Amino acid sequence: MTGPEGTVAVVELSGTIDEPTAQFVERQLRDARHNNSIKGVVLDVESGGGLPAQSERIYAAVERTSEEMPVIATVDTLGASGAYLSMVPADEIYVAPSAQAIGSVGVTGAAPQSLQPSAGDTGPNKGGFHPDEARENREILAELFIESVMTQRGDEIELSRTEVSRAKVYLGTEAVENGFADELGFVDDAIADVADQAGLDSYTVETRDMEQQGNLLGSLPIGDAESDAVVTVRTDDGLSRQLVLAVAPQFVDRAVGDDIEVVYHSGEYLSSDRTGQPVRDRAPETGGDGE
Repeated sequence: MTGPEGTVAVVELSGTIDEPTAQFVERQLRDARHNNSIKGVVLDVESGGGLPAQSERIYAAVERTSEEMPVIATVDTLGASGAYLSMVPADEIYVAPSAQAIGSVGVTGAAPQSLQPSAGDTGPNKGGFHPDEARENREILAELFIESVMTQRGDEIELSRTEVSRAKVYLGTEAVENGFADELGFVDDAIADVADQAGLDSYTVETRDMEQQGNLLGSLPIGDAESDAVVTVRTDDGLSRQLVLAVAPQFVDRAVGDDIEVVYHSGEYLSSDRTGQPVRDRAPETGGDGE
């Protein structure tokens, strides 16, 4: 009697994407690439996003892994913003029909504050970005996000670049219809299909679960999916007011103070007034349909 021909690794990506999360996923995917017994990977995603740089790191690790073996990403409920960016290099994306949030291609952060002179600063910009620079940096990050998505899935997505930049989130069935995802399915479906793509008639499954770990950004509760509420960060966590996040817009920190204005950039700037209604600041030029 012969043993299994190989292993399918299931790597979990859950919670807010921060430094520990990126390190965990990178480490597990690196191990999969260097482990001769692992023939394919399922990336099990349950996240509304997080920090842009860490999301990009996972993106790079997924892309590198998909060049060596089959990789399928799955989403049961949330695969949005930075989490969506992280998984777009996968060969395929499976989503549950009732998945609540797929997509949200954009970034958000506290509105830039005017710089005030400080006797403790050695230069005029030491205290932070000029508001115009902060706004430009957020726009650059958003455009990089959009470009990465269009590069990986531009042939599948049935929407124009401008429509993608609106940062809308989609239900699972909608995501399959518009090309943000490939099939309706769950982890078990992805495992079976990865094994088939790897040519495995018999295989074992090895699950790499994320341990419960301290989260840099804290809890991000689900807000009203029908609103354009945006994510901000708690200043009492010691986080910079200039911090840019790649997080789905229906997540909102309910503890934010009234003195913090928040903007969301996804091809156009939106700033939240204190009634929760979005206020359009300006709409930068975007590419034409299909770009």
